[in-house]
Amino acid sequence: QLLGGGPTARMMKMGYAGVTNEPVTDVQEEEEEKLLQERKDAVLLHHYYQNKEASQDGKMSDFYNEMMDGAETFSATEAELDNYARNTINLGLIQPHGVFVAIDSETEKVLAVSTNAAVFFGDEPQALFGIKASELFQESTKAEQAMRAENTSLLNPVGLTVKKTATPVQIVLEKKPWCTTMEIEAMAGDMHGNSGLWASHSKVRSIVDGLRSPRNLQSLIDFAVKEIKEFARYDRIMVYRFHDDFHGEVVGEAASEGLETSYMGLHFPATDIPQRARDVFTSCRVRQVVDFQAQAVEIAWPDANPNESILNSNMTLRAVHPCHVEYCEAMGIRASLVLSVMTGQKLWGLFVCHKYDAPHFLPYSK
Repeated sequence: QLLGGGPTARMMKMGYAGVTNEPVTDVQEEEEEKLLQERKDAVLLHHYYQNKEASQDGKMSDFYNEMMDGAETFSATEAELDNYARNTINLGLIQPHGVFVAIDSETEKVLAVSTNAAVFFGDEPQALFGIKASELFQESTKAEQAMRAENTSLLNPVGLTVKKTATPVQIVLEKKPWCTTMEIEAMAGDMHGNSGLWASHSKVRSIVDGLRSPRNLQSLIDFAVKEIKEFARYDRIMVYRFHDDFHGEVVGEAASEGLETSYMGLHFPATDIPQRARDVFTSCRVRQVVDFQAQAVEIAWPDANPNESILNSNMTLRAVHPCHVEYCEAMGIRASLVLSVMTGQKLWGLFVCHKYDAPHFLPYSK
């Protein structure tokens, strides 16, 4: 399991039985351990693709469990490391519940747009190229000001209404050296207007106030998973804590009635969530997958020379690696949400949220 969030069948039955290292105390030693872990991840990714090509049904089968027995001795080639770096996180695709738009920093005109543009804009990508982006919205002045802002993080998400379709949307802006990107999602019905935003803010504030009450660590975790489950409406919420040797342990769980399997107390190897993914979680601290069964969407450009670097690991809409899709579908997971838990600049662990029976969309503002 390469882009994790859950245990393998063997791990569920046996718990973590892999080789562990002594706790890392030196920064340089920790970085060396991370590089070693990346090499193991790269080899597993390479063998995953090899197995898919060789397998008649194209599935992972039991190859991961077989590979793990010898993973400590694997030595990644430079080609495997390069493939790992290019394909683990940035696939050049987005999830289809949102629309992606890139605009030129100088002209503020549309440079690129996802192929599902008609979902919100009512037009195919070819009709949008070269249009000034702010003119796509009823609140054109507000849109223009947001796109020109130096620090867009203070504005996100920006609530706007599409001019042609009258669709209320929320937009997450990100400034790049040569362009500004917009990740556009539908505005949830209960979030349209100040009353919905205030109700959401009030609920989050009450959760934060509860976390400030004097508690030991375990009672804090138990309180947090319960409150997040009630607020976010997922079927299962887990706290996944990283140990010093990078393996993970489920130290908190809240689940809906009827879910028989509990992951509480289970340990999983460091390869369950690869090093590159852990690095991303330190900068991009919220990761949502609305529907694992949905088909990823490409980005359209007006010419034949797309700039794939426009999509990065911090994007909320970026598509999901096929290995992770396959794995979650095998576990019956339809949607997920992952939230980073930081201590200073170090990734302590993750809140992992699963929805089983249907797609699930949590608006950016929530």
